[in-house]
Amino acid sequence: MNAPTLFDSVRLTDPQTSRDAAASMAPHLSGQRARVLALVREHGDITAAEIARTTGHTIQQSVAARRLTDLAQMGLIEPTGVTRPGNTGRMCTVWTIATTGGNQ
Repeated sequence: MNAPTLFDSVRLTDPQTSRDAAASMAPHLSGQRARVLALVREHGDITAAEIARTTGHTIQQSVAARRLTDLAQMGLIEPTGVTRPGNTGRMCTVWTIATTGGNQ
């Protein structure tokens, strides 16, 4: 599967301001993905909420969730099938390194 692109970050119906915001984030996406992937490797099974807590919220939960989805689409991580409560008590997907592809 191809790596997500800028156009995966916005919908056709999004206003220009959303497109501009997505474009401004494009240079940071690969760095964020790498950092999130490193945290999954370091901590093992982890949720977006746990990534936010681990980083002192320098990566927000919503950003971590998007990067986790990107990494899953790239075949590097996969959901474990387990959920854990996040900061608000809502259940969060627990992610782990994929059985294939996670060592790239």
